[in-house]
Amino acid sequence: MIEDFSKRYPNQKIIFLATTVPLTIQQYEYLKDLLTLNIDDYYGEKKIDDKLLDFWDASIWKKEIDKNQVLVMTPQVFVNILNHGFICK
Repeated sequence: MIEDFSKRYPNQKIIFLATTVPLTIQQYEYLKDLLTLNIDDYYGEKKIDDKLLDFWDASIWKKEIDKNQVLVMTPQVFVNILNHGFICK
């Protein structure tokens, strides 16, 4: 279903929510092996440029959103990026 959606709507991003960090990592690993899409996982302990995810700014989120078609994350990460306006529509 994810591959099909991505083919039909190539400019849209897919947010896949998993309720816990271990499930987020597990689902990311599974989808990464299954799909031919760019995918990454997001949870509080993740770091980019030595910054924990909770301290990422709009520029880091823009890079992540631009490079990935599927973003696997915990619900709290999704709420946080919505509240900060890092993701729209």
